[in-house]
Amino acid sequence: MDDAFQYAKNHLPLDRLEVLAVDCQASAANPEKGRLLEIGFMAGIADSPVDPATCRSYLIRQPGGLSIPAHVAKITGISEADLDRGITDSEAGHMLFEAARRVAARNSFSRCPTIIHYARFELPFLCRLHRDNEPACPFPLDIVCTHRIAQRLLPDLPRKGIRALAGYFGHSAPILKRSTGHAVATMGIWQDLVALLSEGFDITTYGQLQDWLTVTPQPVRGKRVFPMPAAIRQALPDHPGVYRMRSLGGDLLYIGKAKSLKKRVNGYFRSRTPHPEHILEMLSQARDIDFSVTAS
Repeated sequence: MDDAFQYAKNHLPLDRLEVLAVDCQASAANPEKGRLLEIGFMAGIADSPVDPATCRSYLIRQPGGLSIPAHVAKITGISEADLDRGITDSEAGHMLFEAARRVAARNSFSRCPTIIHYARFELPFLCRLHRDNEPACPFPLDIVCTHRIAQRLLPDLPRKGIRALAGYFGHSAPILKRSTGHAVATMGIWQDLVALLSEGFDITTYGQLQDWLTVTPQPVRGKRVFPMPAAIRQALPDHPGVYRMRSLGGDLLYIGKAKSLKKRVNGYFRSRTPHPEHILEMLSQARDIDFSVTAS
């Protein structure tokens, strides 16, 4: 297996590598303070269409007496009644790790190439899940963080969270933070990152990607670069109206009104203008704008 792994790692094209996209939702920022609430995962290949129907997600039943913090229930939409109908963390871990071992075997890898967006959050929970349920078995996930790749490929994009990056590439990520939607979005992001790695850096194998991540430091963030072409916003009329920001995929991101469409919209795109997080997330996705001129 080791010889086969080394060969596959350095010769199997990255866009033909089967990976497992994983997302977790939890009741707190780390396993010392909270527990897993949901796990979602799906296998996929970068040069094949993403099929959301293949994603598997499992709510995890909580030990008696544990409740979901109100803010977590709000951003996920998960209720305690939902969790009461879930499975145990042991069962969820078995489902995940068995899927990972199957993907690893199909690649002739010793561990499963696993893509996670912002893996610093998921990794401690997944390590705890493995330690509590399969301590005698090697950890089967070889994790690659898509956020970490994006930091190096798109350093000046204002935000690189999962919704911002999915929208930047023309995919959709639901407002509620659920594992199915996030795992599907991660797979879509992976496909586009693989294409950028090949086109811009001639990185075409898993081994090359790992080496590149090891030796390439995170760039210093420079002036914000917005994906919307300047000509689109500069062509807006200097009249009152309503404007609608749209993503590459046409999703409606934001509706606003202005006394001057030209001045209001162009004001968003000054590099040093302070904006709240939801506006920076929107600007990271916005590629087009449509508008209606009004009388006042």
